[in-house]
Amino acid sequence: MLSGVQTDLTDEELYVTDSRGITTKADSKEEVWISNALRDLKKKFYFQYNLFGGRTKGGLLVDWVVYPGPVAVEFKGGYWHTGRNSAYDIIREAKIKQVFRRLVIYDNMQITSEKAARDHIRKDFQ
Repeated sequence: MLSGVQTDLTDEELYVTDSRGITTKADSKEEVWISNALRDLKKKFYFQYNLFGGRTKGGLLVDWVVYPGPVAVEFKGGYWHTGRNSAYDIIREAKIKQVFRRLVIYDNMQITSEKAARDHIRKDFQ
């Protein structure tokens, strides 16, 4: 388990294995922390879930789909998301809400450590 004060992960640590047993390289340490928190709570989750064709034109990847629910979870880090309400993100969120009954969004101001990830996941999913 990662320390709550650790800020950087090695390339070997930037992997997530979801409930299907599929291992995927994460884009950030925050994605690893959120995945670890979901696993600690024994939540079934799919990481980088293909929606509307995934990486194909018109498709998208949902960061996590958590069961029961299903609930979509997105992490808006600074690299892929320039602003919390960019036009791209507004359209993306509308598409996700067409499919999932609930959408939970975290950003890098909330997920500052592994402990913060656990606290937010526990609050939103327990």
